[in-house]
Amino acid sequence: FPNKRALYEAVVSELFGGMFGSIREALEAPGRPLANALEDAIESFLEYVWARPAAAHILLQEAARRGDHSQAFRALARPAMDYLRAFLEKGQRTGELRPITTGPEHFASMVIGSTIFFVGALPSLLPSLPYDPLSREQLEAHKRDLLRVTRRLLGLRVRT
Repeated sequence: FPNKRALYEAVVSELFGGMFGSIREALEAPGRPLANALEDAIESFLEYVWARPAAAHILLQEAARRGDHSQAFRALARPAMDYLRAFLEKGQRTGELRPITTGPEHFASMVIGSTIFFVGALPSLLPSLPYDPLSREQLEAHKRDLLRVTRRLLGLRVRT
């Protein structure tokens, strides 16, 4: 790589390209009801970030840049949000989803934001927690809670 910025751009492209690819694959699974496909996508996102905590750190760093985002991130973020918007609109048209959020940005902020904070910030902000936020047990607890919130945001019956 000719410089550090080029290396960073390559890392961002690889990391988030893989993440968005795994999410899209789950959303496009043939024959799945949209709500189930979206839950699968969220689980895929959680697993991806848990396996790569650096993704959470880089996303927090990108968020803090306030407009000076990497080109690779910009190239992936807008199409990902447009895709989510189209997916949610399709769910509304078919009646499978009845979102209670204002738009895909609100939905993504709640789902992605909580996970990125839990994985990328909580361990350093509260290092004396009585548990490891990156343990499999905590992943499953976060997943369970996040899927409950997701169902509520989508206007679906919340499973207990």
